Amino acid sequence: MQNFTNKPLQDLEKMSDEELLKIYKTAEIGDPQGMEARRILDQRRDAKPLEEMSDRELSEICAFNLFQNHSYEEEQRRKKASNILASRKAKRKAERDEIRKQKKKALDDGSIKGLILSGNYSKVNHGVIIQNISDENTVTWTVYGNISPSQARTKSELMREKQEGKPEKAEKCALKVITICRRRLKKEDIILCGVDSIGNDVKNGIVFTEKRIYTFYKEKPEFIIEYSEIDDVDYTDDSVIIKTVTGETAKLYLGDKGNPQEYAENMFNLIMDIKDRLEES
Repeated sequence: MQNFTNKPLQDLEKMSDEELLKIYKTAEIGDPQGMEARRILDQRRDAKPLEEMSDRELSEICAFNLFQNHSYEEEQRRKKASNILASRKAKRKAERDEIRKQKKKALDDGSIKGLILSGNYSKVNHGVIIQNISDENTVTWTVYGNISPSQARTKSELMREKQEGKPEKAEKCALKVITICRRRLKKEDIILCGVDSIGNDVKNGIVFTEKRIYTFYKEKPEFIIEYSEIDDVDYTDDSVIIKTVTGETAKLYLGDKGNPQEYAENMFNLIMDIKDRLEES
């Protein structure tokens, strides 16, 4: 390990940026070596085009000191550095979003399950559980608890509720849903379930399987709707309305928790996406 202490000041010019930065960070206030290391680092940084700088270097330029006077050129340089940082951040986010999009797209095998897994249907009700993988050995769930900003008691609660929940909650919810539906479906049939509450206290909800929709209200089974029989779909501020080719009308109530109107719009789009897929096949 090299010892950088007590180096002659003229030798600092030969050091790399990493070595100078180490000297600067470990030096005491007013130490000549630390001050010289900082001067050399600033000189090298200022001579480099902004586009070639690292994020750390750009951040140092963006750091605004209220107790220093800044020339017009310095202020313009600071703004340009800030714009470059913002552009890089946006680019990295776009790249991450594209990777996630491609991963989801790869899940779509042309089935209804593929459609739901590859789409963004996490806000079709106050609580949503999605069964990602199901075989004789593995069941993987994703849980979403949606809550409106006005209902969140704290900012941390709002952020927590929007994150993926615990799989054991989905298991309890799925078992309760199956019981409410009088075991007309199996756990492995569930692709997506939108409910008023995640857990075993669920009362109202809508279940999507590969071939049909199951609904229940106040812990009682309500409708079983074949996708192939859906004729028309509409929505209100708290419900989705489905008309079948046989002339029946089913009103799917989405409850009063969270943001029912948003849920109704998203549920409408999900059902229409399923309808469009079947018509295309």
